[in-house]
Amino acid sequence: MATTHTDFGKFINHYRGLNKAGLLKTTPVILSEGDSWFSTPLYYNLVDWLEARARNATFMRLESPGALATQMFDGGNLRKLRDRIKTFEFDVLLISAGGNDFVDDFLRDTFRHAKAMTPEAALQRVIDNGRYDEVLRAYRRLLEVALKARPDLKIITHTYDYPQLMGKKGELTVEQVGLVALFKRSVGDWIAKHVKRVLPTESEQRAFARLLIDAYSDRVLRQLQQDYASLTVIDFRGKLTQDSDWNDEMHPTEAAFQKLADDLRQAVRAALPEEKRGAMG
Repeated sequence: MATTHTDFGKFINHYRGLNKAGLLKTTPVILSEGDSWFSTPLYYNLVDWLEARARNATFMRLESPGALATQMFDGGNLRKLRDRIKTFEFDVLLISAGGNDFVDDFLRDTFRHAKAMTPEAALQRVIDNGRYDEVLRAYRRLLEVALKARPDLKIITHTYDYPQLMGKKGELTVEQVGLVALFKRSVGDWIAKHVKRVLPTESEQRAFARLLIDAYSDRVLRQLQQDYASLTVIDFRGKLTQDSDWNDEMHPTEAAFQKLADDLRQAVRAALPEEKRGAMG
């Protein structure tokens, strides 16, 4: 059974207990940081499903919805990650980051005064903006710091899949997020509303989102994978092809996250020492 912590003080006490009992040799210790694919409160997300199948593992979870790679991997946040990785023997660092850096306010500002264009021209506008280079630098900061703190650390991240429900907001209920739902009934959308003036049709918006994700995979994640042997990139592109796989514009359904979590589990098992692999289920 997995043990999950979001409070670092409680994680420290649990970790010390495992160490004292000699159980760290067989217990996977996993640190996760990232965005809503790891932390959406609406239903089970990727890491929730990973935990649900684990027979014996300890998770320290730092992720939060809306997180940007350019913010997570800089300044005080990066120093905290470094200190935690250096102090505790995490087997795996799970990262979900980069998607939010290319949507919402970024798209609003990028296309504020733009005229109608093709999806290819819209992608070029994003490339010319320098955002891919900025996110690549942020990831490099993380990897350099994390691997300097613990050279044997395994790091796993992922691509995103291609959105299907352009313009679909995420609906909130009291059961999901508490009383805040009484004041804010929905979140999003994050892409379509910012580009619909330059890409008016749903097919154009889908094509642009697909190009955006492919360029992120090629210009950021593939570059990192070539340079860091400790990094594993899970390619989720093309896994969720039905509208029913999606809850809103950017987030898969609970069932779709469960399907994707099978690939995540395989990657985690492969990254763990052999004596810990069976604990992941």
